[in-house]
Amino acid sequence: CIPKQIAKDISHDLSIPTIGIGAGLECDGQVLVYLDLITYGVGKVSKFVKHYANVSTTIENAIASYVQEVKAKQFP
Repeated sequence: CIPKQIAKDISHDLSIPTIGIGAGLECDGQVLVYLDLITYGVGKVSKFVKHYANVSTTIENAIASYVQEVKAKQFP
């Protein structure tokens, strides 16, 4: 992550596209790790990430149910 003004200056000076990761709107494109987007996993999430959903609990519950059924010989 770099300051927005630096991203703007670099993007303006280069003839090739610039891709930012939290560098502001002045880059030609943006990269966002989809696991951050859906708030999946444990750990620190970058401050520029917008959380569209929190799927961690849903996924963890689904996997726990699967493991329980396999151990109880209810699945497959």
